[in-house]
Amino acid sequence: MIDLTPQYLISQAFVLSVYVLICITFFAHKSKTILWLNTASNFLYIIGFFLLGAYSGMAAVAVAFVRNCLVMLTKSEKSNSIITWLSIVALAICGYFTFNGIFSTFIIIATMLYSYAICQKNVLTYKKLNVIISLLRLIYNIFVFSIIGIIFELCLLISVIIGVTKHINDKQITTKIGGYDELYNSAYSVREKVFVNEDNEVYDFGDDIDKIATHFVLFDGDNPIATARLFFKDNVYQVGRVAVLREYQGQKLGAKVMQELLEFAQKQAIDEVHLHSQCHAQGFYEKLGFTSYGDIFQEANIDHISMVWREQLS
Repeated sequence: MIDLTPQYLISQAFVLSVYVLICITFFAHKSKTILWLNTASNFLYIIGFFLLGAYSGMAAVAVAFVRNCLVMLTKSEKSNSIITWLSIVALAICGYFTFNGIFSTFIIIATMLYSYAICQKNVLTYKKLNVIISLLRLIYNIFVFSIIGIIFELCLLISVIIGVTKHINDKQITTKIGGYDELYNSAYSVREKVFVNEDNEVYDFGDDIDKIATHFVLFDGDNPIATARLFFKDNVYQVGRVAVLREYQGQKLGAKVMQELLEFAQKQAIDEVHLHSQCHAQGFYEKLGFTSYGDIFQEANIDHISMVWREQLS
């Protein structure tokens, strides 16, 4: 029988606060908000575990707390990837020391999966993965017959399903097309966050082409989230500066902004568009109808390939 001491009741109040904060993350629209809420929940969890004397659990949450702080500080995708896998390994080690039967494997897997989800800085990915995570945690609590745990995890599962559905249904993506004066600031706000090198230095400072280009910007509400530009240079029309904010990647918004650009080109009777694609993105452009030509070359110390799109005449 559980001894309902004041210390135990206070610890459970902290745990309840953790679940409330996590539920709120499922309705957030920005990865930064999710990170801050998750970091706050980690801090409350640490206090709750300390009051319970569950020091091994406290160590695992401390790893998650440090992970979140590092993720918030880094802008480099490579550094973020290192943080992701180091945190997963650290949580696996913590899981080894807290292993308590086969059913605890569900919690260990859920914890590592959650670490991966939070490090992606992608709102929809975070929410979708949490459906699986909540199911794993719910299954564990059913097997160990923890009534409170079952209730909490059911609340999380219902919340994340509602959150995912709402996120998909509420997304109001609009497109604006215009020149330098109308859209440059919005376009650059996206590019500044995306075009960052491994030393966290922005390597896109804008250029004279921006002043003559047509800019395409996708907005989520009032927030610019993706961009591209179309311009005429060296006797051909060219595409450049295609970028999607990290938290919106994986939602086909890069394809959407390019489709808007190509439809605009067709309306302007432009039948051929060129671009320099990073080699890893070649497949993405091929799906949009581009074909590669020439040899691989270096641009900003990155391998690129020239590609061209031609209007299909019926």
